[in-house]
Amino acid sequence: MIACLVLAFSGPPVESSRGIDAPEASVSAGVEGSGYEQAKRALEMASEMASDMANRDPAAAIEALEAALTELHEYAPLLAADQDALAARSQAQLNLARAMLIVDDEAGAEQAMDEAIRGELGGELEPKNLGPRLVDLYLPRRVALDNQGLAKLIVDCFDCDVYINERRVEDGTLELLLGEYRVWIEDPEGRREPHRERVSLTDKDDVETLYFGTPWRSGVGFVRLSEARSVSRLVPRWGELSLIAGGVTLALVGGVILAHDRPSCGVSMCTRTVKPALPFFVVGGAAALLGGVFLIVDEVRVGERRGQRAMLGWSMRF
Repeated sequence: MIACLVLAFSGPPVESSRGIDAPEASVSAGVEGSGYEQAKRALEMASEMASDMANRDPAAAIEALEAALTELHEYAPLLAADQDALAARSQAQLNLARAMLIVDDEAGAEQAMDEAIRGELGGELEPKNLGPRLVDLYLPRRVALDNQGLAKLIVDCFDCDVYINERRVEDGTLELLLGEYRVWIEDPEGRREPHRERVSLTDKDDVETLYFGTPWRSGVGFVRLSEARSVSRLVPRWGELSLIAGGVTLALVGGVILAHDRPSCGVSMCTRTVKPALPFFVVGGAAALLGGVFLIVDEVRVGERRGQRAMLGWSMRF
């Protein structure tokens, strides 16, 4: 059976601009049962092969695992309801990272580990019984992904089931680690074809929105709206407020100096000099003015962006 498994490989799946196409060949060729059961059995065989051949032929183990994982992902709804299979998938992903470490493919091992971490959708991944080298890879990769920040994925749909990385999600708004995610959206009543695609979250605080379901009434089956990345402020709000507060404080100090400045009296009149207080007035006024300008500009820009998002979200529902 393992011979059949290895001979069945024909390369990675082809991805189209509208979604993800099915693989051209099946890694589970020769395995009896339904397609999903074949895919599960193929993953078991690949994991066994990886355990037996990781040190003797890690390249073959890598090929077997990659093909088996690719095929299993063709059954997102079934896989999402099968906790044992999800655990086996996570273990296979870790086995893949370990095999890549053996062939000194550090970049590939990091990618495999990142995929395993993202596959938990924020949950904790526990690489058990895989040796200290794999644990040493997991910990820094988890920290690196956390330090990159989060982006937001929104699925706005009517009467639909949503699966992300083969895990069913109930909340339509998710904050996820940066990277690529497999999205599967389907109508539980089977009124429309499922929609599948890969979504890349590349920058912190980006927002990616998918609409599915409600546009059907106007003859549109699926609409994707990729929002422009969030507008960044010219200066952080705390910096703007600090400029204003600091400027006002300096102006007050100038006022205090001026109030305590004793007038110089001559024969016919008394005069008061403002030279000691002048720098405080100038610097303080400039700082307060600059902070106020930045604050107004940023609030207007961010407000306009929020208005655009609200208008886009509203218009898609009618």
